[in-house]
Formats: sequence, C-alpha cells, structure tokens
Amino acid sequence: MDVKINKRKINSFLTNYEIGSLVSIEHIKKGFANRVFYLKTTKGEYILKIVVRNNPNNRFKYELELLEHLKGKGLPIPEIVKARNNKLFLRHQDHATFIYKYLPGKQLSRFSVSMYKQLGIFLGRLHNETTKFKSLVNRMQLYNISPTTFKRQATLSRKTNDAKLLNAIGYIEKNMLTYLLPPSLPEGAMHIDVKPENILFKNGQLSGVVDFDNSYIGPLVFDLAHTLMWLCVKNGKFDLKKVKVVYDAYNEVRKLTKAEKDNMLKALHYSCLSHSFVDVYFKVHRKELKRDYVYWGIDNLLVAQKYLLRNKSKFKKIFK
Repeated sequence: MDVKINKRKINSFLTNYEIGSLVSIEHIKKGFANRVFYLKTTKGEYILKIVVRNNPNNRFKYELELLEHLKGKGLPIPEIVKARNNKLFLRHQDHATFIYKYLPGKQLSRFSVSMYKQLGIFLGRLHNETTKFKSLVNRMQLYNISPTTFKRQATLSRKTNDAKLLNAIGYIEKNMLTYLLPPSLPEGAMHIDVKPENILFKNGQLSGVVDFDNSYIGPLVFDLAHTLMWLCVKNGKFDLKKVKVVYDAYNEVRKLTKAEKDNMLKALHYSCLSHSFVDVYFKVHRKELKRDYVYWGIDNLLVAQKYLLRNKSKFKKIFK
C-alpha cells in the first residue's frame, strides 16, 4: 500500500507536533520500505518518514528506541521530534510516521582523507554507545544468516533464468559459510549501511549519518567491515590506503580486541559475500530490487571479495 500526500493532510498531521505549520514539502527518498519527505515549517526544517513496508511486530520501533538511546551523545545522527502526547511516532493514513530534526549538509561522491578519518571516528564512537543498547523488538538480522536459512534462501534465489544471478549464487554457496564469524565477538547495535548515500558533510565536517533502517544488534567488527566495504571498494578493488585511514581512526576511539582483529579479514569476506547474496535473494524471491543494482553488487563486491583472497597479507598488515 502506497501513501498519497497532500499539503492539507500533512498540515493537519503536524498539529500533533510543536513544529509550526507547513510551508513546503518535498519528496526526497522513495524506497520499498519508507517514504521520506523534507518539511519546511514556520519554525524550521524537518524530515518526515512514513513506514510503508509491511512491518510485522512493529520492527520500526527498534530504530526509534536506538535513536532515543543515542540522543545527547554528540553524534551527528537523526533526532526524533516527539509529538505533543510525548510519543515517538503517530499514525498517518494507517502507517507509522515519525519526524526528525533536519540535518544540514550534502551527499558527496568523493571524500578527502580527513573525511575518511572522521567516518572511522564516528563509527567507533557510535559503537562505544551501542554496546549498552538493548531492545525487545524482534529485528530482522539481514546479514547474520544461519546455515539453515542460507540453504533455504539460496534455493529460492535459484528460481531464475538469469545466468549472471545463478553464477553469483553458485559462487556464494561455495564460499559464504566458510566466513561465518564466531558468536563470542563483542556485539552492539550496528548501523550496517554507512555508505555515501547516507553520509552528509558540511564545510568539510561530518554533519550527518542517516538511515538506520537496517540496523540490528550484531558483531561490531562486522559493522566496521561493512563500512569499509562501502567506503573503500571501487571497480572491484579495495583501496588499501582508505581502509587503513578508516580502520586506524576507528581504533583510536574504540580499541578492537585481539579476537576482533583476528577476525577482521574474515568479516570483510563475509560482508562482500552476504551483501551480494541478500541482494540476489531480494531480487529473485522478493522482487524488491532492480536488476542493475544487483548486477553492480556482483560486479564490484564479489570481485572485491576475490581481491581480498589475492591480497591477504596486505590486509593482515593493516589489521595487526
């Protein structure tokens, strides 16, 4: 079910908040899970988020709980605006809807060395806080896939005539489970989607990391690996200099344990393989992703995983 938006209905909805009346509204993001709008009101700028995906057990509440837990920690992340009745979300057209304070800044396609360092520091600071976070919400653990679930989803993912997808699934089936991380690693709430589209900079300074949609509690070293994958892979290769900058900056503010360092390379392998696997599964079985996006993952992330195999010693030197 989609959402039809008009200024009159939104203005009526905003009376539940102390943020003024609507001046303008702009649709800024449309995904299969949410609709996101930029709001300008008589009192400032805000972001309106409407949950449109079928959301069993109100899984979106985890995101709200996490952001409330992180509130006041000095992190450049979305801050929920509570309604007049002190609730974190309300219903609009039968969909859970919430409002964030607007974060200034722009998405960039290229980052300076300073920016990569800032991102490593941000993730380390985030993890220092999320180790203390607990939630009773049954969140989907998108990439922490058990062998049983993997086998079932792989079978469903082969129900296609697309040779490229079938070849990818075949390769992933042979390799992914060999890189499963041990369950004893330190855990906390992971962002798991720190990539350029979700990063804002203003005047060279990190001003926002948004989109906690995929967040769940898991091994923190996997979140670091996933971030390195998003920030440091280009044309199927990891940029080792960028990897070192982000990794060292992270380790400055959150010291990795010996076990985490020992599993860092394994986490990178698992990031590349599991992300590509989930993309293929969502494309073939759930029909939720476009072919070009899934192809991009195969051509870049799976190739980058093979790059890891060829350059094992170089990565181990960084992760010592």
